[in-house]
Amino acid sequence: KQWYQRRVRGAELGEQLKLASYVVVGIGVICTVIFHASVWKVQDIPKELPNIQHKDEKKKSTTLSEIKKAARSPNFYMLGLLYFMCRSELILYNFYQYFYYTQSLNLHEEAVAYLPFICLTVGGLGSIAVKAIVKRITAIGTFLLGMVLVIISGVVFMVLPSSYENAVVVPVITWSLGSILMYTLSLSFATNLLVTLKISDVGLWGVYNFIDRIVFGVLFVILQNFRPCPDSKECCEECAGFYRYAFGGGFAILALVAGILALGNHFTNPTIVIEKEARSDNNQNQITPASDETAA
Repeated sequence: KQWYQRRVRGAELGEQLKLASYVVVGIGVICTVIFHASVWKVQDIPKELPNIQHKDEKKKSTTLSEIKKAARSPNFYMLGLLYFMCRSELILYNFYQYFYYTQSLNLHEEAVAYLPFICLTVGGLGSIAVKAIVKRITAIGTFLLGMVLVIISGVVFMVLPSSYENAVVVPVITWSLGSILMYTLSLSFATNLLVTLKISDVGLWGVYNFIDRIVFGVLFVILQNFRPCPDSKECCEECAGFYRYAFGGGFAILALVAGILALGNHFTNPTIVIEKEARSDNNQNQITPASDETAA
C-alpha cells in the first residue's frame, strides 16, 4: 500500500518536476550564453598587451611537452588532488542527497525538488561573492572558510534527527556556500600554476578531468559495497544510517583533505617562492649602497 501511494504521488508531482527541469535548463542555457559572451577570445586581445612569451621558446610547444613540464612541479600533483577532492565532494553530495532525504530523514518527494533548488540558488549567489570575500581574507583564507562550512554541514547532516526535518535547510545553505568557495578557488589555484609555469590549460585540465572521472567512479563502487544490503535493489532499515554517514561524513572528510592540500600548495607555491626571492634580492640591493657609503 505504501509503495502504491508513493507511485500515485510521484505521478502527481511528475508535471511539477518536469516544469522545474525546464526552468533549470533554461536558466543554465542563459547563464552559459552570458558567460561565453563575456569571455575574451584570443583574437580579441589588444595588440598593445606585452608579449609574455619566453625568449627561449622558439618552437611551439605541444600538449605532451606541456604536461611533462607541469609534471616536474610538485604543485601539479598537489593541485590535481585538490581539484579531485573538491569535485568528488560535489559529486558525492549530488549522488547521495536523494537517499539521505528519503531514507535517513524520511522526507517527502517534494524535498528532492526544492532542496536542490535552494542549493543551486545559494551556490550561484556565493559564486558572485567569491571575489569580494577573497579581497578581504585572501584566497587561502576564503578556501579554509569554505572548508569549515562544509565540515560543519557534514556534521549537522550526520547528527540531525528525522524529527527536525525542516532544519535541514540550514546545513544545505552552509554546504552550498562552502562548496562553491572551495571549488571556485581550486580552479583559481590551478590556473595560477599554469600562469606561473607559462603553459596552456588544455592538456592540464584534460588530464585532471580524465583522472577525476575514473577515480571517482572506482571510489563510488567501493563505497556502495559497504551498503548493508549491497546485493539488493531495495534499501533496508539499516541503509538509513549508512546514507547518513556516507553522505555527511563523506564530503566532510573530502573537504578536510582538500584544506590540507590547499595549505600545502600555499606554502610551496612557486609564485610565493619567486616573490620571496625577489624581495630578498631587493633588500640586498638596498643594503649594499648604504654599506659602501659607510665604508667610504
